[in-house]
Order: sequence, then C-alpha cells, then structure tokens
Amino acid sequence: MGNEYLLHTMERMRNQLAMQTVDIPEERMCRQALNGVNHAAWLLGHMLWFEHGVLVSVFGAQIAFNLEANWTQVYGTASEPRNAAGLYKPKSFYLEHLETTAESARRVIRDLPPPDFEKPNAGERSRGMFPTLGAAATALCTHRAYHLGQLAFWRKTMGLPHAGL
Repeated sequence: MGNEYLLHTMERMRNQLAMQTVDIPEERMCRQALNGVNHAAWLLGHMLWFEHGVLVSVFGAQIAFNLEANWTQVYGTASEPRNAAGLYKPKSFYLEHLETTAESARRVIRDLPPPDFEKPNAGERSRGMFPTLGAAATALCTHRAYHLGQLAFWRKTMGLPHAGL
C-alpha cells in the first residue's frame, strides 16, 4: 500500500468530520438521546486523545498543544460519556485541535518511506495494538472513520439530518 491511499483516506475523514459537525448546536454536544451512545463531545475528544497519543508515542511527532492531565479519564477507552456540559470543551476547541492532529498525521504519513511501514513500533504501550509503523499509520485513519460512524448514528438519534458522504 502506498502512502497516497492513506493520505486520500485522511482527507476524506477530515471532510467527513467537517460535514458531520458543522450544524451541531453547542448546547447539544454532550446530550445523549439513548443511554450508552457516545455523544458528539465525547467522540471528538476521544478522537483527539487517540490521535495525539499515537502521533506522539509512536511517531515522536511534535504537536503544538498538550492534552490536559484528566484527558484519559474523560475521553480514554475506559471512560463513559456524561451529560455534563461543564466537563467538555466547546466544539470549536475539538475541531481546531483535530485539524492540528490531522495535519500532523498527514505529514507523518507523507514522510514515512514505504519500507518503514514494516518497521516495528517502538512504543511499548501501543505495540500490542499496532506492531508496525504501518499499522499505527493505518489506525490513524480507521479509528477516526470508526468514530465518525458513531457520530453519524448519534446525529440520527438527535434528529439531525444526514450529513452527506
């Protein structure tokens, strides 16, 4: 697989994020229409947590911001979304920072020579999930896509229109 396919996928995910969030009112960002459904604020914060973590720990990327100390507790894999507006950031915060991680991911993927896709992941904590640099680079695309699917479902449960493809 060449880098251009992952770069194309990253761009599609960037566009999907924009389409799916443009019309979400701020006051609905952390509402759950159904118990157990990840709401928009949690989904965006979780994507940011994952992308920041992979970029820094696997690829040694320099990201222009750091996540707050409680980010894993609020947005990590074991966290659960809550209907508590004060716990979450404004939509613009997530979108601005997700654009930063997307740009960093594009640089990492663009600059990763195809033979390096097979190099082992040196990140101890993530090696089990992503044994190679190629697996980690691919995960930057697939993770965002997975949660954009959840965001599309959340939109439907909230009565928002289909956001397009």
